[in-house]
Amino acid sequence: MKINQFLIPLWCIVIAFGAITRWHGNDWDQGNHLHPDERFLTMVANAMEWPITIQEYLNTGESKLNPHNIGFPFYVYGTWPVIFVKYVAESLGKGDYYHLTLIGRLLSGLTDLFICIFIFLIGKRLSFLLYSYVNHSRHIIVGLVAMTLYILMALPIQLSHFFTTDPYVTVFLVVCVYLLLFSPSWKTGALLGVFASLAVSAKISGVLILPIIGVSPLLYLVYKKKLYDKKNAFKYIKKKSIQLFIFYILFSIFFILSFRILMPYLFDSSQIFSFNQKTLDNWRTLNSFDDPNGWFPPAVQWINQPKLIAPLFMIFFIGLGPPLGILITVSLIWMVTQLKHAIILLLPFSFIGIIFFYHAMGFAFPLRYFWPMYPMLAIICGLWIESMYHRYAHRRIVLIGLTIIILLLLVWPTAVLLLYARPHSRVTASQWIYENIPEGSAISYEYWDDPLPLHLPESPGSKIYKGVELPMYFPDTEEKWIEIETKLEEIDYVILSSNRVYGSILSAPERYPKTAKFYRDLFSERLPFEKIAEFTSRPSLPLPINLCIPIPWFSYGKINQSHVCQGIEFIDDYVEESWTVYDHPKVTIFKRK
Repeated sequence: MKINQFLIPLWCIVIAFGAITRWHGNDWDQGNHLHPDERFLTMVANAMEWPITIQEYLNTGESKLNPHNIGFPFYVYGTWPVIFVKYVAESLGKGDYYHLTLIGRLLSGLTDLFICIFIFLIGKRLSFLLYSYVNHSRHIIVGLVAMTLYILMALPIQLSHFFTTDPYVTVFLVVCVYLLLFSPSWKTGALLGVFASLAVSAKISGVLILPIIGVSPLLYLVYKKKLYDKKNAFKYIKKKSIQLFIFYILFSIFFILSFRILMPYLFDSSQIFSFNQKTLDNWRTLNSFDDPNGWFPPAVQWINQPKLIAPLFMIFFIGLGPPLGILITVSLIWMVTQLKHAIILLLPFSFIGIIFFYHAMGFAFPLRYFWPMYPMLAIICGLWIESMYHRYAHRRIVLIGLTIIILLLLVWPTAVLLLYARPHSRVTASQWIYENIPEGSAISYEYWDDPLPLHLPESPGSKIYKGVELPMYFPDTEEKWIEIETKLEEIDYVILSSNRVYGSILSAPERYPKTAKFYRDLFSERLPFEKIAEFTSRPSLPLPINLCIPIPWFSYGKINQSHVCQGIEFIDDYVEESWTVYDHPKVTIFKRK
């Protein structure tokens, strides 16, 4: 059998494995809408109404596809991904509140599979540009390895299970990188304009691709002619000035027109290219939340986080996992050594650098912000692995080493994927509450976190309990604590449905001295409450040994250090909240003594 005949079924197997990792456990919260962004986007999609004409669609003040006109005055996402999900869901007869979220997750997984395909194409194309081998199988192998590495990355596995706009900005950024690996012609200029506008209009952070589009065509021309001295490079670029001019003009025209159609509610319908102040005000408000002196709840956890270092640790230990993180680190070092003679590698290198430093130097840096980096990391690692294998292809030790590496690489993504094979921890906790807490009991919940118990099938519903909200995120004023202490006197059970609130507050104790003390006293049982139950769902492997493996460095909510493991469990309880709170939070229940 020829190697190409072998690689085609192997490619299909890898894609099928990618589909399993993206779609397995699609209904991971058992219909309870436990991701707040999903809840919001689903409510927006359900409230949208289809316009009759294109003029109505473009009319910012009248269109029922504009969130501002249907009861959502604060909206900072792109609208076209939500409209797309709504259209697909309703076409399938699944446009209701429950099923639309599932369709959104399904499409997120499908979108990530397209990312995998373009990773394959980019890896193959980059290999061809770097090494013009007669044997094209080597280029295919680079793409195949890169695609496989990406499928094994934990962060894309998690994010492809969520209905958000992030998959759409990522896929079209990757498509743009692929197009930049071809000669800057009128065709590539037009296509780049459309796909870049799809990325930017899905999420405004997509604008980070624009400086790369501005420089990469010059880089490509210089590399193709092997003109490494500045004088000859400048002459050649000058010779190609008409071609470049047409490329940039076509890109600009198609970008502006596509963006105007894809994100119409950024503009005022009274004039073609005047901006809608409501949208601009929404973005200003969002930007104001990134303030170490502010009190916006999700921002509190970032006040004392070290820039650059914290994101690196999160990407290495969580987004990639240590085995793959080590491979990626080595491949990046290799890439730097190759830049002098292969400047085309500046394209993925600059893409990685811009994404990382822009977000890592910002105020907040959740893991999901760095998702667009991951495809490029996989491609660079694929190039390095193929290069090393080619150099030592006849050494048996290389094959043995690769087998060991593959087994190690499977551990972390498998453990993460199995999160979606078991009941959500909040669902399990809710079942326990209905069975063990008497009807009529006063139970607490925290402001800015989901209250428990959830409404489960065949359950009496949370209305059988008296819910008491504790405003823990409010500033530590005397009035706040008079209110909390009064409420605590009537509470029978304190229920913490995740570490979202106490994790944030204990990361900034100088901002919340009295609230931080409250949580320390609660967990040490110095208050009139004792812990009676805890529910966790961690990345784990169901093996016949009980072993807790702590993930180092993280401390978000680390005051609650109780670890009872079944099988091999990775203690990821203390990673930043967006990694754990949505799909596998730790639930803790206290009872009055």
